[in-house]
Amino acid sequence: MDLEKYWSDSFDILTDMVTLHDSNFKIVRANKAFLDALKSSSEGILGRQCYDVMHCTKEPHGNCPFVKSIDTKKTTISEIFEPLLNSHLEITAYPILNEQNDGKVEGIIHFVKTINERKEMEDHLVLYNEQLQKVIDDRTKDLQEANNNLTLEVQARIETENKIMASLKDKEILLKEVHHRVKNNLQIISSLLSLQTESLNSDNYQNVFRDSLNSIRTMALIHEKLYQSSDMSHLHVLEYFQELTAELIASFRQSFVRPVLKLDISIEQLPIDTMIPCALIVCELVSNCLKYAFPDKKEGEIKIGFHQLENGSRLLVVSDNGVGLPESFSFKTTRSLGVQLVHDLVTRKLKGSITVDREHGTEFRITF
Repeated sequence: MDLEKYWSDSFDILTDMVTLHDSNFKIVRANKAFLDALKSSSEGILGRQCYDVMHCTKEPHGNCPFVKSIDTKKTTISEIFEPLLNSHLEITAYPILNEQNDGKVEGIIHFVKTINERKEMEDHLVLYNEQLQKVIDDRTKDLQEANNNLTLEVQARIETENKIMASLKDKEILLKEVHHRVKNNLQIISSLLSLQTESLNSDNYQNVFRDSLNSIRTMALIHEKLYQSSDMSHLHVLEYFQELTAELIASFRQSFVRPVLKLDISIEQLPIDTMIPCALIVCELVSNCLKYAFPDKKEGEIKIGFHQLENGSRLLVVSDNGVGLPESFSFKTTRSLGVQLVHDLVTRKLKGSITVDREHGTEFRITF
């Protein structure tokens, strides 16, 4: 067999560096990738100790896989940074046992791979984790301050509203025990408004409190999904809207017949900064459908569509087949706080536009 040709065909074609060593660390063979990396020739390398060639030292590297393979007689992998090559390297040492298999290592085969990209990625991940931890710590501090302020507000309300003093007392105790997280703070506010709503006799006041309660629950659900998800920067749109609309319908269960709800959503995920205004918009528009679209309390249909357009924009559609809006309706003149909030969220937060179609019920089309 032509050993030179075999070596060339087998090892010189590899992009990873390959060397063959005897048991005394001397380099016996080296492939083209190794010679090119060190900008040397076979004559300048063969017969020399590998630590002299690679590290310019008189003894092996502290993390040398060669030494470990000699001791264990097993394949060993080590990672080092080599200043000579200015690179992070992954070195795999394969021991060569003698033919009698008496345990003596006759030589070592080194496979050396450059892992700069992987190391850079690991460094980025470490930096990202540090930044994320700082964000969490800062948010926790802010939530603690907000929770303390909320506790003071609850205590003041307990003193002035005797009729709900016992309930507020329970909520005050709960407030001192909850974790300082966004979801928990919003759940406290939601509980307080729910108690307040039950004590009101006026339908108008109850509607105002119910609208506020639904908005808060919308935000709480967002943070609940975030903490359940492995990716804290995005939310699954379809799953979120399914739960949101179910809660909205349940909040009107005492006054309205349950409508048929249809979701047509092709957008899989949204970043949290986009998801929050979209969620509040859907909350307000679906709540309006449940309150006003079906005054005779017959079965109705509410549709929500959310798609990515070919030009990169997103289209959010909320529609119903109810009685529709009056012809005089205008975003500029409406006195509805909910509709004004929707208009502001679309134009200011999403930097988009909103149109209304009254041909078959009511359809809001939001593009951003």
